[in-house]
Amino acid sequence: MNKTENQIDQYADEKEMKMKTSVFFIEANSYEQLMLWKEFKKETNWEEDGCGFTQVIGFIGGDENMPVNVSFFFAKVWGKRICFFDVCSRFSDSEMVMEWIKKNYPVKYDNLQRWAIKNAMNFPNESDVTDAKNIIGKNYFDDLEKWENSFYCNECGCDKITDFAYDRTVSNGEVWHCKHCKTETNVSDKPNEDNY
Repeated sequence: MNKTENQIDQYADEKEMKMKTSVFFIEANSYEQLMLWKEFKKETNWEEDGCGFTQVIGFIGGDENMPVNVSFFFAKVWGKRICFFDVCSRFSDSEMVMEWIKKNYPVKYDNLQRWAIKNAMNFPNESDVTDAKNIIGKNYFDDLEKWENSFYCNECGCDKITDFAYDRTVSNGEVWHCKHCKTETNVSDKPNEDNY
């Protein structure tokens, strides 16, 4: 595997991790996201994640000339990851998008009664976010957050998971390297949600 393929694999892993650890999905375009940030930044201790992505999630009527492309962006709100999504293609199918999220990232709240998917006008409150977290595994998210915070480069001081790239699995965990100085660091195995 060449360096470019390895980078693509690492990016795909990071995308998937962010999607799977999101406790709410909010349909919001960039302007709505900005307005939510302006309104809730202090109350929620909002932490913006500058790394988003777009993905084709399906095709209208199965026609490959009519893709439904969705953009995804992330922020930590009340200490939990929220995923903002917006259809950014010429073709749109809201039901397809909702079903895709429910199938691939099923998160519920309110005693498993409601899907954790809302639009910008119905931004969740803190108890909704906490409830959704508990439904899909409080210990998993606590352990995942501890794992993400365990990254540290002794050489240059980088301490965010996004500053590191996965290299390999070893008997006592995983080896990652710092993207800035290439120093290797050993961390425990990433928590597996299937074990919770």
